[in-house]
Amino acid sequence: MHQQQNQRNQRRNHQQRNHQQQNQPQQNLSNRHSRLIAQTMNTSTNLNNNTNNNNNFNLMNNKVNLMSNNTNNANNISNNTNNANNISNNVNNANLMNNNVNNNNVNNNNN
Repeated sequence: MHQQQNQRNQRRNHQQRNHQQQNQPQQNLSNRHSRLIAQTMNTSTNLNNNTNNNNNFNLMNNKVNLMSNNTNNANNISNNTNNANNISNNVNNANLMNNNVNNNNVNNNNN
């Protein structure tokens, strides 16, 4: 009786071992598949992060360029203002010289 039980147990253990060995390659394949999927997802995430970083860099670069343009515009306005002031001073100087000439003429005529 014990011997029959032992034989049955041995047969059952043998069947379980065979079943595990048959399923092992499939399990390995499944694990490898899962790892490949995870690697692909990581690669995809990294690519998205790189794209976002590039976009952020480009946005910052655009902001720097805009600030630089604003500075250039402000400098141009300042230069235009200076030029206008110079023209005004030249006109004032011309008027003063003209007044001096007129005054000299009046003085000469009076003398």
